Amino acid sequence: MPAQPDLIFDLGVCNGDDSAYYLHKGYRVVGVEANPLLIPKLSRRFEAEIASGRYVLLPLGIADTEGETEFWVCDGHAEWSSFDRSIASRGGARHHAEMVRTSRFRSLLKRFGTPKYCKIDIEGNDNLCLKDMSSSTRPDYVSVEVICAGEQVRLLQALGYTRFKLISQRTLRQPGKALAKLKASASILPPFSCVMTAIEARLTRRRFDGNWRFPGGSSGPFGENTHGRWLNAGEATELSEILARRREAWDWFDLHAG
Repeated sequence: MPAQPDLIFDLGVCNGDDSAYYLHKGYRVVGVEANPLLIPKLSRRFEAEIASGRYVLLPLGIADTEGETEFWVCDGHAEWSSFDRSIASRGGARHHAEMVRTSRFRSLLKRFGTPKYCKIDIEGNDNLCLKDMSSSTRPDYVSVEVICAGEQVRLLQALGYTRFKLISQRTLRQPGKALAKLKASASILPPFSCVMTAIEARLTRRRFDGNWRFPGGSSGPFGENTHGRWLNAGEATELSEILARRREAWDWFDLHAG
């Protein structure tokens, strides 16, 4: 099933900043958001695009079964909401349960077709999407929030992807191996590692794509517009292992594949 060149899936819409960027670039977008408290806000934000048919907003969660299940909404950090209560409650955050409709990712592929790009950031169930793809239904490009990069690289390899990048969601850049090793060094105290990332983020604060500026927390560019050179599977796994030696709580990474 060839990918539709004008279609993007945004799995984990949250506040809608990523969807807005894809629409700005001229794509049709299918947005999936499980948090029922965000749906009214998103419906208002994308009212015109929904009416024109350029945007489809699906109020559901991606799971391993079709139906309805308990979803944990983080009251203070909407982006932490998850089917996994330990994610929604991290750091003692206040949270509560909502019942939400669920769908297999393969059902979306069957209904809408294969997108050019699929952004996956759904706090815990991310790999279910990769497991529901096949070599004939995979997008040209995909990004997934890093849970266990080694396993995710293997899943993506099995689908036929050969090129990878690890993009910091603080800087929207792929860290070089030398800098990653320095920050992971036992001689660098965690506070100094965080300061280094803060400086790097500030130096790259003016993050633009033409006349579009990426707000903090957004996923940024995709495909060939991402920062840095493409890595092979071994290089991506090695870099992910270096980054994991001293994971900063306030920096996180997306694994891109193409």
